[in-house]
Amino acid sequence: IIPKERFVRSLPNGSIPSEITTLAREVVLHDPYHNLWLARAVTPAGGDAIGIFRRLTAESVMRFGQDGTYDGATVAFNPTLPKTPAARRKLAAAAQGNFAEPGIRQTQMQVADELRKFSLYKGVDPDLVGVTTWAQPWIPMWLEWEVKVEGLDPPTLEQWQLGSIDLEHSAPDIDGGTATLRGRAVLTTGAANTLHDAISDYLKAEDALDAVSAGLIDDATETALRQLDDAVNQLDIVTASLDGVRTQLLGLPVSDGLRRPSDGGLPNNPAPVAAPHGLLAGCVTLMRARLVDSFGRTLDVPVDHVATPTRVTLDARPGALAVRPRLLRPARWRLRLVEASTAVGAEGVEARVDQIEPSLQVNPVAGFVLPDHIDESLEVYSIDGSPIGELLHEPVSGGVMWEIAAGREGPADAGPLYGLDPAQQSLGRFAAGLVAADAAARAGAPLSPDGGGESALSALLRAIDTTLWTVDTFASLGSEHVAGLVGRPTAVVRAQLRLELWPPDDIDLSDASRAAEWAEVEREVARYGFPIRIGELTRSDDGVLGFFVDDDFAHFRLVDKAIAGSAAESGRSRGQLGLYATVAGMPPTSPINHPYIVGTDDADTLTLHVGQTVTLTIFMHPVGKATLTSGLLPRDAIALARDWVGPGLAAIAPSMRTGPVLVETDLDTKGQVRLPKVSVFGKNQNFLWRETPATWRTDAILAATQTALLPDTPAELREGWIRVAPDTPAAPSNGGGTP
Repeated sequence: IIPKERFVRSLPNGSIPSEITTLAREVVLHDPYHNLWLARAVTPAGGDAIGIFRRLTAESVMRFGQDGTYDGATVAFNPTLPKTPAARRKLAAAAQGNFAEPGIRQTQMQVADELRKFSLYKGVDPDLVGVTTWAQPWIPMWLEWEVKVEGLDPPTLEQWQLGSIDLEHSAPDIDGGTATLRGRAVLTTGAANTLHDAISDYLKAEDALDAVSAGLIDDATETALRQLDDAVNQLDIVTASLDGVRTQLLGLPVSDGLRRPSDGGLPNNPAPVAAPHGLLAGCVTLMRARLVDSFGRTLDVPVDHVATPTRVTLDARPGALAVRPRLLRPARWRLRLVEASTAVGAEGVEARVDQIEPSLQVNPVAGFVLPDHIDESLEVYSIDGSPIGELLHEPVSGGVMWEIAAGREGPADAGPLYGLDPAQQSLGRFAAGLVAADAAARAGAPLSPDGGGESALSALLRAIDTTLWTVDTFASLGSEHVAGLVGRPTAVVRAQLRLELWPPDDIDLSDASRAAEWAEVEREVARYGFPIRIGELTRSDDGVLGFFVDDDFAHFRLVDKAIAGSAAESGRSRGQLGLYATVAGMPPTSPINHPYIVGTDDADTLTLHVGQTVTLTIFMHPVGKATLTSGLLPRDAIALARDWVGPGLAAIAPSMRTGPVLVETDLDTKGQVRLPKVSVFGKNQNFLWRETPATWRTDAILAATQTALLPDTPAELREGWIRVAPDTPAAPSNGGGTP
């Protein structure tokens, strides 16, 4: 008998009925977590407190069992029954009864009643409905993990190939070193909440669209999303990230992420405690994990059947998380538009627009090229739109030749570099390189005028045309300029590309040995070559048609190797020659295999090292973008400003070679000539022809009509070019004042 005043004398409120005090004493008396306190309360002076405590513990086990289940039954005297409720439920489900079977349960309840006859407590135990046994709450707070990292500082990156967006693993195994890391991560419920919020926001937007009959999904899909949203909202799930993996791979100490100054000054930079790694390209495998709750209890997490997302799953490593090649230090691709006159190996001045001081503007555009796919020629223009020359086929041998632009001062046999300023040198070297590449190819396989073989110019035009059909099928990137109506003017752009690694300015390298380790890692990382791709066929806003690397104008690089294999047949007397309504199908495919075009195998990718700078000459649509894809870092893109290309595009006057034609000489005194005008050109057209071998003459064209005219002077045969005369803008008027 325990005196009532020894454990619960009264409750601190006079309004509480006395029956509640009795219930409180009963709860304390039956609480198994108070056995030690009860043993001390009832043990007389000099008595055996330990023996009484053990007896009270036996009382608790008799009622609650080993697992704290207070259901009126027991597992005593039946060794075949499972000892835990979960195991008993599992066995009952498998055997369709067992412990849940009425006969067995009734027998065990009778055994429990017989055991209670030997209880120290007098009277009847409380009803099961009115008893709730207190249990320590399970509040997981941390995930302690151990991972195995494979693929540290691999000797080569040949196992990884650049895919459409990221680097993909193509080997059966993982190369490189390994490391075992351990750490602790905070558990959060952010994943389920984020998914719930995303679904809710989408459904709200869908309801707004349904209100105006513009919904995007049907009712069945919307119902399924609402069910998923309800399930996720009630989902008890926690997530954790493996914090500290990168920090440990860099050899830095893992802390709480806060920097605390030791002397009250600026925050201290972390000091390395181990040798760093510079590159990771392999996988991460979870070896061990356990949960730690807020009361210090732990629970081991099974890692035998770890599920990984499909996009980062390796067939050779089940359960491992693929980690594509990544630099462990901050890095960036520095793709810059630079001054058009930038030489290879020199640090170019970055392009800029200055509308206040136009003389301070730095233009990366060297000029323009205007492909003529009908005549298989390529007109070259300077940045201000003035013509420089034309690449075309020699009528006898079929080889590529250069011809100075009609109306441009200079000898008839002037070369591509004649009279060009430094900003235009890229145009001249491109033209000279194309002629030289064609001559080198003809030395091994001579061409013929009837279409036998293919010239370098023809291969270039087909590559440009095929790329345009992919990235700008309906000329959505076009402009209002007349040059865009005749052809696709292409900007010749100068750019530089470099992979930069952030210097370790935020690391304490006062220790000479640690500084030497970091310097060695930087040298090791510089050995690796990372693949990149300039231009992207899958992006409609990308305007790259090809490019040259470090002024290697003998090899034109394609945006994608698929261009060379999917090019359609085109050229003089070949390709799509009829109206689309009357011609069935497209021209047959004719792969480009000229050595001037670099686009087979993996030749559409470049390989760059950390710190290496390459100078690019890019052929791109004036209003398109140049997209850089590497997989190592996020995509980057650059675009041209209208101030760089607008004036030149407005001044470009396309030319069409014509002749010999019979012209009336009686109009010479008026500076006119009577000819049929080109329908696709503007209304103001001129006829350019050489009056002498060293001089040019420009005559305005009078549109020829059906009226028969007999000139007073004999006609002459002349050969020249028809060119659009640029419109002269009218001077602004302010009512007679000073303009």
